[in-house]
Amino acid sequence: TPRAEGAGGGEDEDEDDDVEMAPAAGNQAPHGIVVQVLSLGAGSVRLSWLFDWATAPSELADEAWAERRYEVVQRMEENGQEIRHLPTAHPELLLQVPVGHRYAFSVHAVLVNTQGAGAGDPGIVW
Repeated sequence: TPRAEGAGGGEDEDEDDDVEMAPAAGNQAPHGIVVQVLSLGAGSVRLSWLFDWATAPSELADEAWAERRYEVVQRMEENGQEIRHLPTAHPELLLQVPVGHRYAFSVHAVLVNTQGAGAGDPGIVW
């Protein structure tokens, strides 16, 4: 069963229900996180969220090299094992997760330095 975390923590979800998180005051993390279980048998999950980029530091966000991205961390609740997904530019991510486990997801808004970032290094500056 997936669990979503953003500003303000997470909530458990029934297998066929969506979870929506309310934004926190002074929000600097994505909010309005929705987890949709698309297929119980296949482990298909869709995450979507909102973020107000006006809360990002303008001295970094206004730079030509700064790209707005989101980093998603998937954590298996039984053993704490984490999978960090490559930063995505879109506020939505489709995942295939192994069935029969509980997961927690956290989403972080990040600014990526596109100058000099290698293939294995996303160049996250915020």
